[in-house]
Amino acid sequence: MAVQGKKRVVVFLDEDNVNTLREYLDSRPGAGGLSEILDKHVARCANIIRKNEKKLAKIEPGRLTVKKFFQLAGFDV
Repeated sequence: MAVQGKKRVVVFLDEDNVNTLREYLDSRPGAGGLSEILDKHVARCANIIRKNEKKLAKIEPGRLTVKKFFQLAGFDV
């Protein structure tokens, strides 16, 4: 994964989950590694936020509750 144009971010993850994911990625050559998976996930999240800014502005910040989930899905709750 190219580092150019990217920021370094420290993330704290569960060691068992990281090891399982690393083992899986090691079995798939060219998958891009853990860093690429996290980068793609963050990019998807940012894209969802960009496309739904008005909807997200109406929802209280904080933990994702069932109510917030349904609000994000477009239901009036």
